[in-house]
Amino acid sequence: MNTGNDGNGMGMDEADEDEELYPEIQALIPEFLRLMRELAEIKRSDMGAAERRVAAEGVFKEQLRRACLTHSTATEEDFERLWPRLRDDDICEHTMTVYFQVIDALTEELRDEFEDSEE
Repeated sequence: MNTGNDGNGMGMDEADEDEELYPEIQALIPEFLRLMRELAEIKRSDMGAAERRVAAEGVFKEQLRRACLTHSTATEEDFERLWPRLRDDDICEHTMTVYFQVIDALTEELRDEFEDSEE
C-alpha cells in the first residue's frame, strides 16, 4: 500500500513482513520504544492529571519531532513551526474517530431496538 511520498523523491510503502524498513524508520524503533515505556511510566505515576497530561504531550511531541527530522531537509525550526498544526491535526483526528465510533455504536443499538420492536 502506497502511503505517499516521503519528500525525498521516494515513495514510502508500508513494510510487509518480508520487506526491509527504510534505515531511518528502523532507527526510530528503539527510540519510540523507549518513549512508549516512558509514557507508560507517566501513566502509572502518582503525579496529578494536569502534570501527567503535560508529560505525556512531551513524549508525543518528541516522537513527532524525531519522525519529522527523518526528512532530508527538515530542521528543528521546521518542526517547531509545524508542531502546533501536528498537535491540532492529531486532536481533530481523535475527535472524529471518537465521533464516528459513537455514531456507529448508536446506529447499531438503534437498529437492534428497531428490529426488536418489529417482532
